[in-house]
Amino acid sequence: GLPERLNGRAPRGKTALPIATFRALKTITPNIRQVDVFGGFTAAAGHAFVDGPGVPPRFRGTALVTEPTGRLVASFRMERKGAGYAAYYDRNLLAGADEWFGPVAAEVGPDGSIWVADFYNFIIQHNPTPSPERGGYAARTGKGQAHENSLRDATRGRIWRVVWNGAPPAAPRSLAGATPADLAAALADPNPFWRRTAQRLLVERGDRSTAAGLRSAVAGPGPLNLHALWTLHGLGELDDATHRQALAAPDPALRCDALRALGTDAASQQRYFVAPGLHDPDPLNRLVYLERLGDFPTSPEVQLLVRNIAGDPELRKDEWLNEAVRMLVKVHQVTNAAGPAVTA
Repeated sequence: GLPERLNGRAPRGKTALPIATFRALKTITPNIRQVDVFGGFTAAAGHAFVDGPGVPPRFRGTALVTEPTGRLVASFRMERKGAGYAAYYDRNLLAGADEWFGPVAAEVGPDGSIWVADFYNFIIQHNPTPSPERGGYAARTGKGQAHENSLRDATRGRIWRVVWNGAPPAAPRSLAGATPADLAAALADPNPFWRRTAQRLLVERGDRSTAAGLRSAVAGPGPLNLHALWTLHGLGELDDATHRQALAAPDPALRCDALRALGTDAASQQRYFVAPGLHDPDPLNRLVYLERLGDFPTSPEVQLLVRNIAGDPELRKDEWLNEAVRMLVKVHQVTNAAGPAVTA
């Protein structure tokens, strides 16, 4: 949807909606205890996209959503839906009949396998507290509104490593003593764990010696170009020429992130207007373009642009583009605007 920060400037805006098309759990045991959304996702947590050579092809690019009350890790296939997304519950990566199994996060680890954090609890839910009157047993509500229960475990947890038998062997490694050049090279690693780690270390160390090479990488293939862009951004080395190049790049993901990397100062506003904007063929990029306009200070020039945008009938056809325009009119206090249609 839209970032919550816009709600601070345009209260009562719509920023998020459910995107799942199928919400019933695919459990492998009937022993499921839930207090609401029975049979569905009620404690969904730890969503993360997984990729890399250590992940089976059928799971690459999917979002893993853990559901501790259902004792499973679900795999959701994401598909574009205009300027938004639809999520399709494809299959489970992992499901258990163990009534203490409570997965709360699943991500790709350093070896390329999928690591799962297990809350390890028989009781997952908070309220309501069971009572004899409701067919339960005598209990009381404790700290954090969680009913006290001897079957709660606050001291132990488990970590599972889900290993694909077709994965290439992964030798132990570390980037703790890596040179700046080694870290820059790791931004192209096939394992997203190492790409993110290398990006973090480059920014934390503040070593700008790799900046020239990173600027060249921004013009290259993804996902290296995205990591190079954000590393430069974090180092304060994303210069005007590189940023403008990214804003007009052939790669739609790079154009999108280049918009998100803009500030709100005068120089950023000048770069903003070289982007494809509402002529971008990717509807998500058009949404981010509108979103960023909501971050700029209100000025006569910005108000004129919003007024022109609000009169574009094409934007009314997409739920999120329509909502973004509606919020922009409020954010920048545009009057006499041909406002977008309100969708349910």
